[in-house]
Amino acid sequence: MYARLIMFTLGPNKRFLAEMIADRCNGMVRKLKGFNNIIYLMDDAAGEYGALTLWESKEDAEAAIQIVYPRVRRTLDDYVQVTPDIRLFEVYEPTI
Repeated sequence: MYARLIMFTLGPNKRFLAEMIADRCNGMVRKLKGFNNIIYLMDDAAGEYGALTLWESKEDAEAAIQIVYPRVRRTLDDYVQVTPDIRLFEVYEPTI
């Protein structure tokens, strides 16, 4: 399993905006091949927001970012203060 982390800064107290972005992307992301789960992250006081998505494979995670990010970017470009940080991680799941 793989995790894709996207973090971006909108500025303090922009939760309404982060929720709008999440609402726009949620349905689309959930329909993509290999989707497992999504968790939205918010530090409203610091103005930092993000999403952690889980994918069945690295290929699914990489394909998803190619589909989702261009659409998200059109929205983010109007509001973000710095370029979003996008990272991919392999997920370790203990068997014990």
